[in-house]
Amino acid sequence: MLKSMSVKTKMLVLSSIMVIGIIVLAAMLSLGMHSLVQIGQSNALTNDTQAEFVRLRVHQKDFFNRLDLKYQASYNETHGIVKQ
Repeated sequence: MLKSMSVKTKMLVLSSIMVIGIIVLAAMLSLGMHSLVQIGQSNALTNDTQAEFVRLRVHQKDFFNRLDLKYQASYNETHGIVKQ
């Protein structure tokens, strides 16, 4: 098949294949970057949520140790943040 083609035709076919390959690679890179961004956002959200749960636990312990209602208010405020 390639023997019957002229050099010009072979160059056009190879150039077309290269352009298609580059387009496919660019699309894959774009999808990969989008996934990476989503993973980073999920990681940040997870870290924030973990910090909020630690704060909830601290407020809970403070309330039980001191039996002061200001810690209940702090707990309720942090709980409202976590529920969002």
